[in-house]
Amino acid sequence: MHGEDVIYFNGAFYAVDKFGSIAVCDLNGDSPVVKFINVVQQIDGDMKYLVDAMGELLLVARYLEFHIDMQYYMEVCKTVKFRVFRFDWNGHEWKELANLHDRVLVLGDNSSLALLASDYRGCRGNMIYFTDDHSGSNRDSVGGDHDVGVYNLGDGSIHELPCYPCWPSWITPSLC
Repeated sequence: MHGEDVIYFNGAFYAVDKFGSIAVCDLNGDSPVVKFINVVQQIDGDMKYLVDAMGELLLVARYLEFHIDMQYYMEVCKTVKFRVFRFDWNGHEWKELANLHDRVLVLGDNSSLALLASDYRGCRGNMIYFTDDHSGSNRDSVGGDHDVGVYNLGDGSIHELPCYPCWPSWITPSLC
């Protein structure tokens, strides 16, 4: 299994592959136990994120549009949509969610999280905030802008956000 994303959830590490299958690594016993959960259906999309959303395990599939920047002869990509799924533990399948309600998802390389919009003034629910974590050329702003924005799960619209210099990966600023 090649993991697309890893999360610590309910006392174990969970990894997801590009098809939506899950590996669970439980480190609580005398020796680690790894089990694989093969899901009923495969999930498409170019990137996968796992999110602990108030006790629910969510899978977010990100869809990208690729093109070649002829000035730099590099492939650049832009996010065009997201799909969100909740894991059904009984049926071992991902169930698609049409609405996040008051939840907001913040996606990034190995650091995705869920928040309640009502806890943050000016924040609207049913939104996905995303960072540019898929293309070295995009990150360096070569061949185009950074792919950073807000996706409205309700109507599928994307609002691009300005990009500023990134924090080093070992610094995580506090939200408070």
